[in-house]
Amino acid sequence: MAETNTRKKILEAGARLVHAKGFNNTGVKEILDAAGAPKGSFYHYFKNKERFGLELIALHGERFRRVAAPCLLAADKNPIERLAAIFDAMAAHMAADGFSKGCPIGNLAQEMSDLS
Repeated sequence: MAETNTRKKILEAGARLVHAKGFNNTGVKEILDAAGAPKGSFYHYFKNKERFGLELIALHGERFRRVAAPCLLAADKNPIERLAAIFDAMAAHMAADGFSKGCPIGNLAQEMSDLS
């Protein structure tokens, strides 16, 4: 259980830092410090930083699905209203950050497209 929690803490801390600073501008040590994880933990849970980046994409995808699913399954709304509800939810999330960070998956895709 502790192993799963440590991995999750590293992913969560990394997601926050990478979203705010970018993938290349976020170091492994910085992620571990933010997660409160021991120095060797990163490479115990992730083969390399690129694999970590793929895990971040999966994490953000799951977060999006958790927001989108209730909107898409709202039987009392027509399809356009359901789609609008997703956009409204995403806009509210981005507004909470002052519209300063953008879409985490879009940011990663733009930053990494020439590298990997």
